[in-house]
Amino acid sequence: MVATAPKLEDMEKFFATTILPKEFKLNAGIIIHYLPGYVNKIINGIKSQVYCDAVARPRWHDLVEIRRILG
Repeated sequence: MVATAPKLEDMEKFFATTILPKEFKLNAGIIIHYLPGYVNKIINGIKSQVYCDAVARPRWHDLVEIRRILG
C-alpha cells in the first residue's frame, strides 16, 4: 500500500475540510478540471486498493502536492 491507514485518514480529513477550487493547476503541464472529483477518485482508489503501486504512488504524490499548494 502506498500510504498507511493513518496517513490516508489524515489526507481524507484535510480534503473534507478544505474548500477545493473547481479547476486546479497542479504544475506547468497539468490542469485538473474538476478537483473535488479527482481527489475523491484517487482517495477511493487507494483505499480500495484498485490501483497497483505503480499507479497509486504518483497519484498519492499528486495529493501530497495539491495539499501542499492549498495548505
